Amino acid sequence: RPDISDEQFHQHWSTTHADHAKRITTLQRYVQSHRIDPGVADLEDSIYEGVAEVWFVDLATAAGMGEDPNYVDYAQADEPNFIDLPNLAFLLTDEHVVAAGPAVAADAPETKAILLLRASGEDGPARLRERLDPLADGLARALPGVRRVTWAASVDEDECGAPFAGIFGCRFDSDGVDTRCGLVHVDSKIDDIMIITAAK
Repeated sequence: RPDISDEQFHQHWSTTHADHAKRITTLQRYVQSHRIDPGVADLEDSIYEGVAEVWFVDLATAAGMGEDPNYVDYAQADEPNFIDLPNLAFLLTDEHVVAAGPAVAADAPETKAILLLRASGEDGPARLRERLDPLADGLARALPGVRRVTWAASVDEDECGAPFAGIFGCRFDSDGVDTRCGLVHVDSKIDDIMIITAAK
């Protein structure tokens, strides 16, 4: 929200809003990634201060969250208190794990690079999915210090009005920040890459 500081945003999101999110019983997993500096070298930063990732047992459950009282009466009601709602975007995806890495405990220190992707030209999510797997595999092999690599593409051909169609996620140990510079090379095949670099 433009009328509150970044510090206020992150404090509210990581405390008050996180407690509201924990009330949603259909969530299998909930992860907040808070933006940190510096960003990925030579790529423009995203407008977003963070990304919330939520997992459900299936697409129908995810689509029904908007009718869940635990979401509507608490988390959704809290969103205007700290989120710039006109720029809030949702993306329904299926996640593909390229390099699983070790299990991560809640609040474990790590750094994650999240690349928000648009399909180039006339490509839709289906074509984007075909291109993401080999690119993600290349990232997993090429980046020193990377612990986990995932990609996810929209499951909706209309992309639900979201400004992007897919996501790359690369996780590093907290001392692996400098290795993220290698991510710059992925933009040769996918246009209009937006970046958030965030700590979990």
